[in-house]
Amino acid sequence: MSTGMATVGEIEQAVLCAKTHGCDDIMLLKCTAAYPAPPENMNLKCIPALEKLFGLPIGLSDHSLGTEAAIAAVSLGARVIEKHITLSRTHEGADDAFSLEPDEFGQMVKSIRIAESMQGSVTFGPVGNEIVSKKYRRSIYVTITIKSGDLITYNNTRSIRPGGGISPGDWQYAIGKRARRDLKTGTPLTWDCIE
Repeated sequence: MSTGMATVGEIEQAVLCAKTHGCDDIMLLKCTAAYPAPPENMNLKCIPALEKLFGLPIGLSDHSLGTEAAIAAVSLGARVIEKHITLSRTHEGADDAFSLEPDEFGQMVKSIRIAESMQGSVTFGPVGNEIVSKKYRRSIYVTITIKSGDLITYNNTRSIRPGGGISPGDWQYAIGKRARRDLKTGTPLTWDCIE
């Protein structure tokens, strides 16, 4: 069900009417009823808002030029994209001027599939190929040789790359502690180096 130009009240009435007459399998399509629809009028943030308001799956009826709106809509939760297709925009049909040609349509579908795969899941911390990049994080290293029993200070240590030493976020907890052994310049400062 396209929502072009409809107010929330009108959408609610249409959904209620469909349900009253036995249609429970409803999807709302966010639509900007301009042909073509300019980017600044797309209001794609309506997609998650409609889903929250009506508890129904939401899609996009897209009359904008290009494929950007469709790809962005998927990232906002659109589950279906309606997009006009034409064999050639040079034809004189009512929709031809803002429709995609077959190769463009195919590229849009590929881009949407990539956008879908990019959504992933809510995961924090390193994942997949990021794990090998941990070595490029900063950590604490000895920058001036420290003798066993000497104090660890901000003057004889520094936050540099690569990883391997104490995290810069924990550096303050090492300051003022004593070295457990001699630590040469360039040694990563680890917890087993200090007492």
